[in-house]
Amino acid sequence: EFLIMGVPGFVGGELINFYKKDPNHSILGIDRSKESSSKQLAFRKMDLISKKKLDSIFAEFKLDVVVHCVSEILNTYDSNLVWKTNYYVSKDLIEICSKYKTKNLSSFQFFQFFKKII
Repeated sequence: EFLIMGVPGFVGGELINFYKKDPNHSILGIDRSKESSSKQLAFRKMDLISKKKLDSIFAEFKLDVVVHCVSEILNTYDSNLVWKTNYYVSKDLIEICSKYKTKNLSSFQFFQFFKKII
């Protein structure tokens, strides 16, 4: 079973399009803000900053592959949210994957931690 985090984004959407071609792949998508338009996907809308909620997904599903495509852009929101999303969600995800012995974890993140200097 596949978990794709950040499914409404460009990379998450392309991964869904790729993996749904194989009917043997079961795909679960999660995101905090938008639902996926894909009909071949189980979807959960949830706050990914909550380690407890993220852990509950792993407790409920036997996940073989986790693809992390969640990130915040520095100029979009407050810097605290950027740190929580870009650093802590990734850190928590590594710990949870280790706890549940998830076989494969990949990350496709594009983010900034520091202010632009122009």
